[in-house]
Amino acid sequence: MNTYNEKSELAHLNKHKEASVSESLYSVIEKSVEISKKTDGAFDVTVKPLSELWNFKNATVPSDKEISEAKASVSYKNIEFKNNNTIV
Repeated sequence: MNTYNEKSELAHLNKHKEASVSESLYSVIEKSVEISKKTDGAFDVTVKPLSELWNFKNATVPSDKEISEAKASVSYKNIEFKNNNTIV
């Protein structure tokens, strides 16, 4: 369950946007969406495209345009749970 390892099933899901995953990953994402709903999006499990814009080592701040474009792809509401532990 790590996005830094390109061979992980989470990285695979992020890359392909749909995948059948293990029961444990399915459960973690399901719980994450539940928390996202309870916090009205204050916690959003899909925040990676937005958080990747900042480069804290070089003190780089993204432009408003970059932020706006990334925000368009961030929303826990877009996650779909299907049969056979498939997540979209």
